[in-house]
Amino acid sequence: TAPLPAVARRIAEAAGATEPPPAAIRLRQRCEIRFQPGQSWHQFEAESLVNPRLPAFLWQGQVKMGPLALLSVIDGLVAGEGLLEARLLGLFPTARARGGATTRAQFLRYLAELPWAPDAILANGALSWQRLEDGGLQVSAEAPDGPARIAFYLQGEDVVRVRAAERPRAVEGSLVPTAWEGLYSDYRQIGPRRLPRFAEALWHLEAGPFKYWRGEVIGWEGLA
Repeated sequence: TAPLPAVARRIAEAAGATEPPPAAIRLRQRCEIRFQPGQSWHQFEAESLVNPRLPAFLWQGQVKMGPLALLSVIDGLVAGEGLLEARLLGLFPTARARGGATTRAQFLRYLAELPWAPDAILANGALSWQRLEDGGLQVSAEAPDGPARIAFYLQGEDVVRVRAAERPRAVEGSLVPTAWEGLYSDYRQIGPRRLPRFAEALWHLEAGPFKYWRGEVIGWEGLA
């Protein structure tokens, strides 16, 4: 494993990351999502468990789709395989995705959310780092179909923007590689770590940027 670049170490240390890391990280979020441009936002809360030593996580959210409908969504990267499952009222499957594109999407999600799991920057030996000519810092991990790469852009030691040239996006039952961007803001102390409280995610479509997710962190803890 190549040595961790000084700039990556500074990101982790500014957040208060520790060595050795906790066995797992539990992250709680209050979020909003929409599925198409122009649609209304749906509010939900979510919880994520993140492995700081390996590319692995499990995220679950429940989205209110109306006065009665409740959509339960599970996103994950488990044993090197990506999964996505949605269930209406938590019982009836409405969508399920696995396979190469889903796995790539979840590797990219793990990398893009490292600002919320700074201990993984120090502890995850599966991550590779490289400075970019445009001033960014690239982090990558080896997915089954080749390296998954996310570019970080900083203000001081704070990651404020993350980008993927191609991230799989669900379009009419298929996953289409699409330019993607995430924005982090409002760094503050949340539990034992200094983290971005707010984040937004958007796709860069032919018609222009489409912001589809926004949320805040409401809890963070390291699990033994």
